[in-house]
Amino acid sequence: MTKISAAARTALYVFVLAAVPRVVLALLDATTHGINYIPQLETYADFQSYYVQWLHYIAAGQIPYRDFFDQYPPLFLYSLLPFYLLAGKVGAALAIALSDAASASVIFLIVQRKSTRTVALMAGIGYAVSPFALLYEGYVLFSVQPMLLFVLIAILLLDERKLVPSAAALAVALMMNQQALFILPVYAIYAVKFGRREFAKGVAFFAGIVVAVSVPFLLVAPLQYIRSMAYRPVPYPTLGSNSSSTTGTGSGTTPLSSTSCHYVVNETRVVETCVVNGVTTIFTNSVPLLYRLTLVTNFIFEFALIPLSVLALVAVLYVRRKPDLFPLAGAFAAATLVLLFALFVSYVPLDQEARYSYLPAYALLMTAGGSKKLPIASSAFAAVGLLLPPGIVQMALPYLAIIAVVAIRDSDMARAAGGKVSPSPSVPPTMPLVERTGETPARG
Repeated sequence: MTKISAAARTALYVFVLAAVPRVVLALLDATTHGINYIPQLETYADFQSYYVQWLHYIAAGQIPYRDFFDQYPPLFLYSLLPFYLLAGKVGAALAIALSDAASASVIFLIVQRKSTRTVALMAGIGYAVSPFALLYEGYVLFSVQPMLLFVLIAILLLDERKLVPSAAALAVALMMNQQALFILPVYAIYAVKFGRREFAKGVAFFAGIVVAVSVPFLLVAPLQYIRSMAYRPVPYPTLGSNSSSTTGTGSGTTPLSSTSCHYVVNETRVVETCVVNGVTTIFTNSVPLLYRLTLVTNFIFEFALIPLSVLALVAVLYVRRKPDLFPLAGAFAAATLVLLFALFVSYVPLDQEARYSYLPAYALLMTAGGSKKLPIASSAFAAVGLLLPPGIVQMALPYLAIIAVVAIRDSDMARAAGGKVSPSPSVPPTMPLVERTGETPARG
């Protein structure tokens, strides 16, 4: 009991460390006129331009998909609604920011089950102070949270052999953001090992939650709901047109939310023109070198992206019997889902794809455990992502991170084994899920 309490206390400390800067940043966003838009970092004002607007419509009695456009599953907005009703947009902002802070604690709890407490603490703190996470889920407040939190909870519960609660958490994650689909194939491979009966119960709970959440919206707006889940929303003539009693700014008269941006480059500057809900805003960057760097890096990685993805897959398969398989396979699936989305679903050109979608991949890499080098490497790759230009290079970076983590893991194992590495097929099937080196890990 004492050891469990010690782990809980440490997780609480990690949460506080993560929460303080996120609360400050979230309040800065929610209590001002919005964030400063930086094209190179894709700091879009989705929170105030979309999420707060949609929450206002729901609070006024309108129904998503039927009365207004919403591209996310229902639980994203409805999980934020109680906080919005209590404290307006400040409450909604804090809900997203604190969900991200809680993710740092869950990462710590996942890693401390299979590695040393020091490594687990480094992983939790690595996410807590990650500039990548602080920017996109602390300040910009994108929709990755609270989906990512529930994905991590599902992984933790699965590691604790609690399949039914884990499946329920994963279903909640999927009903918050479609991006949770990435973990399903890897999750199913592990879940089936619990036996047919337990696996069937997990599937039943997962499907039951998805159906229960979806049915009300399928009844009132089936076409709109299905197309929104596939990121193919049908056009709306106006927002809130079905509710004449709605009051408040923007309600009943706001056209379909839309954003369109394009670049114009000349000899001295780069001009980005964005049209958001019919309002045109022009951003000027007087450093054309950055734009040229973007063109060069995207040109290079346009040819390297597919080979890198194949190499990352080979690296994941190479460690298929080792304890860091789940985080590596999950990170690969997360990165590949975003790549497939960009190729076949998204309307945004590849050279303008946003990097924030890769936060789940970096978060899962931080749960790999192993030596102290792994959380440092995972955090470093996420931070480097902020320094590199947007576009295709951001798609390649998670694959490079996976390859690097596998290389570091393999090197550590070779050093622990006296320089001899057994080929993967020779590892016995009964090998423990956790491979410990160095310090004695905390239990419980």
